[in-house]
Amino acid sequence: MNSFSLLYIFVAFINYSLVVLAKNHYYIISIRRNESDIEYDKSTKNIQYAIDNFVNDRMNDIYNIIYENENTYTLDNGKKDSKLEELKLYKLEKRSNYRKRLIFKDRNRVKDYKTNGNKRSVDTNEVEEIEIESDLVSPICPILNYYAVRAYLSDNIVDIVKQIPNVIAVERSKKLKNASQYNYFDIKQIKKETHWSDVSVQENNYHINDHFTHLSILSQDKYTESDDSNYDFNYYYPSTAGKGIDVFLIDNGLWINNNDFDTYEGTKDQRTITCDAVISNGIISPTEDKSKCIIKETRTDRTLSDGSFYPEHGVMTSSVVGGTTYGVAKKANIHMIATEYETIDDLAAFDFIKQKGKPHKTVINISRSGEEEFSDSIQNKINELTDYGIIIFVAAGNDSSDCCEINENYFGLSKYSHLYGSYENVITVGALEFTRERNKKDISRAYYSNYGPCVDVYAPGKVIAADSYKGYSNFTLAEGTSFATPIVTGVAATLMSEHPEIDFTYQSMKKLLIDMSIKDVIDYLPSGTPNHLINNGKHTIYEPFKCNDPSGKYNCKSDCCGKNGRCVDIDSYSTEECIIENGCQTKYGKCLNLNYEDPKFTKEERKLVVVHRCKEELKPFEKCMFITVNRFYRPIISPDRIDGFCVDFRKYHCQNFYYEPYKYAPSCEEAQNYEYFTYLDREYEEEENIMMDNYVPIPSRELIINSLFCARDYRNGKEELCSAAKVLYTSKEEKFRIENCYSEECRQSYLEFVNYQIRSNERMGYRTKDLVELRDYLNSEECLSAKLNYINYYK
Repeated sequence: MNSFSLLYIFVAFINYSLVVLAKNHYYIISIRRNESDIEYDKSTKNIQYAIDNFVNDRMNDIYNIIYENENTYTLDNGKKDSKLEELKLYKLEKRSNYRKRLIFKDRNRVKDYKTNGNKRSVDTNEVEEIEIESDLVSPICPILNYYAVRAYLSDNIVDIVKQIPNVIAVERSKKLKNASQYNYFDIKQIKKETHWSDVSVQENNYHINDHFTHLSILSQDKYTESDDSNYDFNYYYPSTAGKGIDVFLIDNGLWINNNDFDTYEGTKDQRTITCDAVISNGIISPTEDKSKCIIKETRTDRTLSDGSFYPEHGVMTSSVVGGTTYGVAKKANIHMIATEYETIDDLAAFDFIKQKGKPHKTVINISRSGEEEFSDSIQNKINELTDYGIIIFVAAGNDSSDCCEINENYFGLSKYSHLYGSYENVITVGALEFTRERNKKDISRAYYSNYGPCVDVYAPGKVIAADSYKGYSNFTLAEGTSFATPIVTGVAATLMSEHPEIDFTYQSMKKLLIDMSIKDVIDYLPSGTPNHLINNGKHTIYEPFKCNDPSGKYNCKSDCCGKNGRCVDIDSYSTEECIIENGCQTKYGKCLNLNYEDPKFTKEERKLVVVHRCKEELKPFEKCMFITVNRFYRPIISPDRIDGFCVDFRKYHCQNFYYEPYKYAPSCEEAQNYEYFTYLDREYEEEENIMMDNYVPIPSRELIINSLFCARDYRNGKEELCSAAKVLYTSKEEKFRIENCYSEECRQSYLEFVNYQIRSNERMGYRTKDLVELRDYLNSEECLSAKLNYINYYK
């Protein structure tokens, strides 16, 4: 027996006799076969093969030491380090004439190891060779004439490893900082505050549209911006991140065609993201294609290559609950149950989830709502799931009303309730609006969000989420209680994974979320509604370093340093902050100027400046769009507000802008090749008797309705809405009256409106007879001769 073996046995005995709480770290271990060896990459293939086998033997020695001393990997909390779970898979057996030899797969360099579980005899001992991908010991790379390997060692065994023959150095791997950025947050302090086993940080730069604030707000107290402070956009969360927790979503479907749905295949964090079933008319149909599913009743303007409709809503809710980039619980399993919008289908979905889900490890997200007759069957099934240990999260809804009331009809025969907010044994989530603008209420109930005593917690309603339709790396913006709900569901999943020893229930999870929430910071909540802002346990507020610090330590390198001293990603959304004329600081980062003909610009930079200039040129014409186009809001708009809009409608030449947009926004002629602009959208119709490639724009529905609202009847010296506009304003049907002929403005604008309806009906195959008669009347001699006090305002 050699001296190393004697030393190894002696130290191993001491370690078994006295377990010391040790710190465990990755180390770089350097192994050299012979001092006479030349540089590895300059050696022959045979020499390289010999070195590989020699290094692999030493890695087996290191692995044996870890195996024999696993009791020294006890953490500060008294638990064994979870990384050692791997040892159970490769339990080393020692018999007098038998041993296992592990072949450590080199994931950095491809090597030709021919093992396949072969057994061979070495020095009369039988050896079984097994190839493994180890997280405890693995090759890194050759360095000159020696090889560097990685090993996860406790403090107690570092000295043992140093004594292994041919080990020439053992050094602890150190965490490095980006040369241009320093951590302004304190991981140790966060762990102490939250009691998380470990902390992960998703570092996000400032974004002009507040991207990622739906995540950052979860892990800090209420932020109040001052003139010299910057908001922390980072998202801090426990590193377990929902691992091992099953999140079932009852929604309209899913399409896993986006890198936000990474399953981390082949890693220790591998997870499941699948479409499990489609349910229609109460019938459960398990899916064959686990990557895509959608209900038949979904109708969108986005169609996939197979003719099915894109399940936008389900994709976004799935992304928010557990997406790799945009999600809260980044390691949770995601299961989509695509159902029709019927309670019979939700009932079947509940039962499917009960059969597949694990008690105390399963949560359900329902981002749908509506006022329906109260269902005892639904309530009883919810109660059954709750008793089983499954926790259900539901959206409060977007009706800006009390979603907690259960009302009886006139005869007292039926009860009507808000689905699912008013049901018992569910955690109901409302939506809030969050703005960092000073002098504004920065956290308030979203104008659309429901409220009431049953709303347990509020979360951001505006999110950024995956857009599988646009492509693998694209995203979209969304808003509603539908997206506030998966945020809270995700927080719950992270808490459950962080505390696997706790059997969470509806009651205990609800209490925990309320206890952890930030109290009384949400404005515009009606009396009786709980004031609870969702939080994941971290309250400390950190302020990012300013990129314009005179030391230059925190400059932005490839990003731009805005006038407020914050690094900004240079993209089409944040270009405004990166323009020199807007205060971008060239000394501390990259800046652009408004001259897009600058020869120093790259193609992408020119594109960004052109788009920015177009947006600036379009700003005055934002006044040309108005809420009147939405019939649901017309009854609550005051006549004074309409009059105010119409003043701007004329002031900014909205009709002229529509027909000649590039006269007023010249940069947009190029910019529309790069980005979609609502104000440049046009319908086109082929004009008679001209060449086929010539088209003339038709006024859009918005412009037609707004023109009708801003036309005036000036009879008797008074300015009044046209008769036809009054019909639209009150959303009532009314027969045409001759009053529309008395003002030329009213007649012309109403004629355009009728012509638009005729074209629309013709495209849809609807009857147009009555509309054609009305158009003919507006052009008739009777109508033309009826005009009184004619004023053409545009002259």
